[in-house]
Amino acid sequence: MGDLSEADWAAELEAKGQVVFRQRRRPVVVRLLIAFVPLLFTLPGTVDSWLGDAGPGILVFRSIAPALYLLLIGVFAWQSIAQRPVLTVDRDGVRPRGRWNGLPWTEVGGIGIPSGPKGWRTLMVFPTNVWGRQLTVTQDAVRDVAAFARWLGVLLEEHRRTAPADR
Repeated sequence: MGDLSEADWAAELEAKGQVVFRQRRRPVVVRLLIAFVPLLFTLPGTVDSWLGDAGPGILVFRSIAPALYLLLIGVFAWQSIAQRPVLTVDRDGVRPRGRWNGLPWTEVGGIGIPSGPKGWRTLMVFPTNVWGRQLTVTQDAVRDVAAFARWLGVLLEEHRRTAPADR
């Protein structure tokens, strides 16, 4: 769903009552490729040519780093295969990954402005409670963060118009 348009999201919400944004594969593959670069520095001869005899620190780095990088690569590969849900938008509110309850529409204070460089843009969803937990939407879930912000803004305004005035 993250690669589709606002109209598709609205149709999905109308038809099924929720829109589930799964992990997009492209950002994960990019991170996977980036993770291979530090792995190259653990190979014998790559750092020695720059630093000369670096001593025992480089030996510790070379013994621990490959295992950590392979673990990181494994996690990114699993994310790409599993495409676990990253974000769910429904009639009740916005929920990330199911780790916590998310933000019900009654507790959404506002939708932020997309920020960050291309490919790494994020969107903040702010709660009404200043001490509440804000929600960050990344391009892992949605390719066009600006369109997603507009769509969430429309949903928020619609909810505010139709919500009972008992506050």
